[in-house]
Amino acid sequence: MSDESAMISSDATTMTVSLAKDTDPKTVEQGKDSSALLGDKGRGLKGDKFADGRFVTYENTGSMDDNYWPSMRLEIGGKGHMCEATVSNEGQRTAAIDYCNSPKP
Repeated sequence: MSDESAMISSDATTMTVSLAKDTDPKTVEQGKDSSALLGDKGRGLKGDKFADGRFVTYENTGSMDDNYWPSMRLEIGGKGHMCEATVSNEGQRTAAIDYCNSPKP
């Protein structure tokens, strides 16, 4: 983990917040393209754009049953920030998206 990121981990979720890299998807379409390459070919793939960023979320089935993967990019103070999580149910996915969307300058 670099000085430009933080990871929060619990029994229910793992979340990472970091400065965006040049290779991180900037648009919903780029996020969907990269997500579709993972897991179950991006099962349940959804995305949306909002004023200062975008989110993409998809599902897969792994060793711990179903997982939900929300990924959000926010532009804060002229810099891109990524907020990504792995959660185990729809309620946690919604909460992760809300949490990721909460930091504002």
